[in-house]
Amino acid sequence: SDSTSKLKQLGMEFTVWVFKH
Repeated sequence: SDSTSKLKQLGMEFTVWVFKH
């Protein structure tokens, strides 16, 4: 569960990074 939330957070940050760039 902890790793899942961490992975989801990383995915969100990655999506924002891709959207910015």
